[in-house]
Amino acid sequence: LRKVLPPYYRECQTWELVYSIIDHGASLSTLLLNCSETYLTGSFILAILDSDGYIFGAYLSEIIHVSQRFYGSGECFLWRLNNEKKEIEYYRGSIENQYHIVTEKSFIAFGGGNGEFGLYISNDLLNGYTTPCPTYHNPPLTPKCKFECVNIEIWGFNFK
Repeated sequence: LRKVLPPYYRECQTWELVYSIIDHGASLSTLLLNCSETYLTGSFILAILDSDGYIFGAYLSEIIHVSQRFYGSGECFLWRLNNEKKEIEYYRGSIENQYHIVTEKSFIAFGGGNGEFGLYISNDLLNGYTTPCPTYHNPPLTPKCKFECVNIEIWGFNFK
């Protein structure tokens, strides 16, 4: 994943865990609290392991926070691990829209357009779906489109 990060973040040697279902429980309110209380600033990585063993997520230009409007910059992207090739595939933002991240108290979503999200995580953090979206011109990040989360992690970059 380091190879596809913006150049500044590629150089960071210390990544710090901000949130994990395994460590903090499956709670959107805890995820939001941990994100609001982190001293880390800048960009973050969201990673999901689903019940079928797929690993995928998003690169975020800012920390997750409640907002009824989309936020984030054109640096955001969706990514997935290709299990067969053992390579990261990534999908950068297009110029069609700026629907990078939206977070309400009932969900987190990345990418949008045409009434769908590129990646959607429900408020229980245990279920979600992935569909093609105009923001990232991505395929579904998992074969089944709907997925069950085994773990979600948010990592920040510590340059200190």
